Amino acid sequence: MNPQPPMRWTRLTPQQALRALLASGVLLAALPIAAAPTLAACSWNQPGYNPFTGDPVAAVDRYQDIAPLVRARLKARMARRAYDEIVTIGRDAILGKARYGAEIRDMHFGAAQVCRTVDRSAWAA
Repeated sequence: MNPQPPMRWTRLTPQQALRALLASGVLLAALPIAAAPTLAACSWNQPGYNPFTGDPVAAVDRYQDIAPLVRARLKARMARRAYDEIVTIGRDAILGKARYGAEIRDMHFGAAQVCRTVDRSAWAA
């Protein structure tokens, strides 16, 4: 496998952005996810390596801190791809129409892995 060069910005498809937002807490404030093993920290310094392969709509049910009716409305909007916005994720920022913190937490990777904190420090500034 050839290592990828550090990236300044990564353009994501709407589905990738939604997965990142779900995982980061930008879209949702997440509690620990019981259905997947949780690691304390992971590197995301090779975007696209070991991507989340689950169903992002179904993943909403893992966020038990969100009221059931709110989760149902969110899942319906996600299924219709009725997103509030698409963001650009960089090393030190998450940029969009709204203001977001730079931290990404509780991000899904692979088939069933969740990382409590996500490191993007090797990305170009």
